[in-house]
Amino acid sequence: IIPKLPQELLSEQNSPKTPEEEFSKACLKVIGVLEERLEIDFPKSTITVVFRIPEYYIKNSEQFTAKFDAESHEIVFHPRYRHVNVSPLIENPKAKMYPEDLDGNAHASDQDLNLLREIIAHELGHYFMATLIDQKFPDSWIATRYRDEKPIGIEDLGLVIVQEGIGECFGAAVSNKPDYFASSSWDNEWHKEDLSDPRNWQYLSYQGGFSLIKPLIDNYGQAALEYLAINPLSFNLPSLKAAKDYQYRALKKLKENSQR
Repeated sequence: IIPKLPQELLSEQNSPKTPEEEFSKACLKVIGVLEERLEIDFPKSTITVVFRIPEYYIKNSEQFTAKFDAESHEIVFHPRYRHVNVSPLIENPKAKMYPEDLDGNAHASDQDLNLLREIIAHELGHYFMATLIDQKFPDSWIATRYRDEKPIGIEDLGLVIVQEGIGECFGAAVSNKPDYFASSSWDNEWHKEDLSDPRNWQYLSYQGGFSLIKPLIDNYGQAALEYLAINPLSFNLPSLKAAKDYQYRALKKLKENSQR
């Protein structure tokens, strides 16, 4: 659901910069925060921002906020964000824009800017991985799957969990979002009819992915992301227990590599 944007966030009509330029600049500022907090180095590439509703979301545009377009390498925002003034994020991308920092006066605009920073960081996670794979791992399992023209399906749950887990970890790096996922969920059986429910799919992909990937990135930063790029996660449905094994093996391998 797209948050309602308060009036005070609307840009001035005579702004000398285009919204695309301002959002691109905000992305670069958030990249600086992510590099410091996650101990990573973003691949050198241009950040291109556009405002449109992807074809997939045309019929349900209210469900769309932002996405990274892997084909064009653009970060796509809903057109309503075109009028958001992101200058506070450009001026101070680390600022904690919470009510407790404002003498007890809650301002919806601050909450929205904080959410926008998290959205930007999440999409930058996808941008990071796509660019990293293009430049260093062109034959990785992720690249190979996306070269296939078949739509993403239930059999691709492992790929989606890794991809969205990375995005959520990047978002959490600028928002301190906690991990609410119940690890026992990996022990449950998830049949195709369960995974066809968008609520279950989102729970496993986003919250489950975040819980699965977070310890890797927290402890090993760049090395963890490179590991994820070349080590596939797959399931033998209805069991998802492979997720726990995947995390265990990854942590073990990354620890061994770090001690060499």
